[in-house]
Amino acid sequence: MSFFPSLLRSYQGEPGANTEPRTADTPVTTTIPPFYQSFIDNPLVNYAALFPDGTSHPLGTLPPSLSIGIVGLGTTGCFGAQQLLLSGASVTAYELAPEPGGRLKSLVAADGTSVYELGGMRFPPVEALMYMLAEEHGYGFIPGFPDPGVYPTLIVNTKKGEKVVWDEPGKPPGRIRVINDAFAAFEAEGLTKDGRQALCSFRQMKEWLRSPDIDTRELAVPEWKKHIATFHPCTFETFIRRVFGPAHEWDVPGGESLSESDISLFGDVGFGSGGFKHLFDRSGLYIMKILLNSLEENQSTFAKRSPEGTLSPAPVQDLVRAQWGPATEAGLVSHFNTEVIDITFLKGQKKFKLTLSTTSPGPTTTATTTTTTALHDVVILTTSLRTPLMRRLASPSFSHSNNLKLFSPSVCHAILNLEVIASTKLFNLIPNSTLTAPRGYPRNILTDSVPGQVYTLDYGSATTLVALEEYKWVVGSVEIQDRTAAELHAKVLDTLVEVTKDTPYADLPGRFGTVNGGAEKDLIKIDWQLEPDFQGAFVLPRLGQDEMVDDLVYDFLKLKKKKRKKKGNVGEEEEKWSLPVFNVSDMTAHESGWVEGGLRGMVNVVTAIVDRFGGLKQPAAAPVNLMTGPVYGYGEAWDVVEMEDAEGWEEGDGQGDWTRGCTVA
Repeated sequence: MSFFPSLLRSYQGEPGANTEPRTADTPVTTTIPPFYQSFIDNPLVNYAALFPDGTSHPLGTLPPSLSIGIVGLGTTGCFGAQQLLLSGASVTAYELAPEPGGRLKSLVAADGTSVYELGGMRFPPVEALMYMLAEEHGYGFIPGFPDPGVYPTLIVNTKKGEKVVWDEPGKPPGRIRVINDAFAAFEAEGLTKDGRQALCSFRQMKEWLRSPDIDTRELAVPEWKKHIATFHPCTFETFIRRVFGPAHEWDVPGGESLSESDISLFGDVGFGSGGFKHLFDRSGLYIMKILLNSLEENQSTFAKRSPEGTLSPAPVQDLVRAQWGPATEAGLVSHFNTEVIDITFLKGQKKFKLTLSTTSPGPTTTATTTTTTALHDVVILTTSLRTPLMRRLASPSFSHSNNLKLFSPSVCHAILNLEVIASTKLFNLIPNSTLTAPRGYPRNILTDSVPGQVYTLDYGSATTLVALEEYKWVVGSVEIQDRTAAELHAKVLDTLVEVTKDTPYADLPGRFGTVNGGAEKDLIKIDWQLEPDFQGAFVLPRLGQDEMVDDLVYDFLKLKKKKRKKKGNVGEEEEKWSLPVFNVSDMTAHESGWVEGGLRGMVNVVTAIVDRFGGLKQPAAAPVNLMTGPVYGYGEAWDVVEMEDAEGWEEGDGQGDWTRGCTVA
């Protein structure tokens, strides 16, 4: 995912700059090295420091008798399986698809070289754990993802009849440059009032968050609290108007306020994206944290490293397959084509019973389905929040004969209500003639219609490029989800003909024609909201939903030991525990949409399991011991109340939730 792909990246003269189109004859050997930065919502933990010798070393020890079931084999599930196996546990995984991958879903195009990245496709170096995994498995990242503005980009504003080419990296044309410079100034300088500093800059907070010293990282906490107190609650559109608009409340960053026309242009076209209007009603703080967490900086393409050290673009799903292989060698038992349709807790046995439905191809085209069960001591779900299983487990009407619910009321509420957005991508395989076009000829397109954004992606083929002909989110995605790939492709070509007429690029639509004269095999469309295994792409909270994300993130702390008084025995105490069932993925992270969010969340869960059932190697540095609950609370401070309930959540019992208390100072 990327919201501001051209704002914070290397350009000509900077490390990692990549201003010329890469071809098969220009191999890449260098990459932008990863760096560690604690994310603002969890500044205490240095996740990379937990793996000084790499991820092939365990976080602690677990008894081999401990049976753990993992639902979902994306990169988060595979990473968790590896860590738990290394610690000594017995791990079994259940995956609905026929192979590992999850939402890192890649298809190799008809040319056998190019790739359609249906899920994640650009990865910033702040994803330190992902970069670590890639290096360990022989992969790397090519800097300079070809976003609009990196290569020459035709920008069309049909409302005003304006057409302009963005042909100088880092310097958008016209009013888009004013918008870009305003955001860049806000990131670099913060906000001032009458020349006096009012809010700390993101650049300064990033510097603190990148420190190996925990006390230095914590310097960012009071500054972010000031941002929360200033902007919460606040939609993204309200944030833009208060900071940059005609009635701006501070000295306007960049020195020039944005007019209503500028704000409309930003909504329709964006800068380096397909426009922001469908995100205007989302949480402004959540979107701005994307910038603060460096998730937009120097995004790169996943690549395979050859024995000679050169990098060639590769399917990112290969990384998940590479993770799964060693985990299998270490003892992981995997069941593919298997859906977990129910989970119950057997109180007498203190085990979870998973009801499984496995589909097996038959000798003909008819498949057979069998239903079985499995027992585990611990269960980790790494699936989308929108799967039927998750919605069933979170439903208010769901409980078993023992009247236990698996998740707390606040977690159930978040699962059912947190916004998982729609997302559509349309891919095509086109001739690579744009690589040999005159310098400055557009390779990418931004419009305020359909298509919203078009990319051309070079995977090193001598004859073809991948065209990402459409990429829309939220309402924009829903509006086109019912069109077939061929219908949407035809609409894209019609638009290109219209917007390029009377320009030097009138032949551009022909360059975007399919290799095989419109053969549908070259067209691939995915609507993530219509995929039955996922039913959405990633979490993007609406106004007021930031605290729901906290409920999901900190749920792993429920496994910490609790004590309560024994009934009728004054002064005596007994130990009580929560049920060891977890829901962890990038959707349950503060950084939904990025691989790193899921990986760091899995580290949280693994340390909680190891702390409860075994022994941690670095207990003082483990998230389960460093984190005690939300650092901020969005609009309100949050306190932890001790959980009275022992082994499950009684129907209607709200104890143990994070409770909202005093106002943030």
